[in-house]
Amino acid sequence: MSRITKNGIFACFSPPVMIATFIVEVLLIAHMLITRKINKTVQIAALLLTSLAIFQLAEYGVCEQLGLSGNTWARIGFVAITMLPPLGLHLVYNISKTKSKAILPLAYALASIWAGIFLFGGIMGGQVCDGNYVIFEISNPAEIIYYVYYDFFVIVALYKGFRLMHTVRLKRSKTALKFLMIGYLAFIIPSVVVRLLFDFNDAKNSALPSILCGFAVILAVLISVKVIPNTAQKRKS
Repeated sequence: MSRITKNGIFACFSPPVMIATFIVEVLLIAHMLITRKINKTVQIAALLLTSLAIFQLAEYGVCEQLGLSGNTWARIGFVAITMLPPLGLHLVYNISKTKSKAILPLAYALASIWAGIFLFGGIMGGQVCDGNYVIFEISNPAEIIYYVYYDFFVIVALYKGFRLMHTVRLKRSKTALKFLMIGYLAFIIPSVVVRLLFDFNDAKNSALPSILCGFAVILAVLISVKVIPNTAQKRKS
């Protein structure tokens, strides 16, 4: 497994930034739960942000040897981000007040299977804290299959979100979907850039989860300040 120099193009994702991002995401969750009445959208959004925060903490744990082994932190982190595609898709459906008969249950079922594989299987290899981001090693062909699962449901969420954004009648729901899709694009575009710049076996692709979750703070902020205010009432003071 090759290493990346500390002067790499994504040098902003260092351990201090990881823990700072974790703190920001925890504060966003707390603010959302304190200031808004709890409904299904708030619950899903809180779980999504919690998954992002856990991954940031897991990265920091790998780098700083925080109590657990690097492999254990890597397993925890991948279980967390494995739940992001179904939670994001669930958020789209819930905001638009539409139901999924097949695709959403399938997403959760596959996420559960992958979570079990990461927790109890032997596919997690080495983890390297490069100083810029964490490089994860997953045995092939599991790595390729996993990213096919991940990308497929992200694409489905984008497709459903943009489609429903133009069909829902409630203006606040349209606004919430619009900002959710902006957040999704801020989360996904870096993935596309990395994959266009480097071939699949390049070490930077092994750092892709770390890079993505660094940008995911944008998604977290937009969910907290734009999506939730348009989908959940304020708590009375």
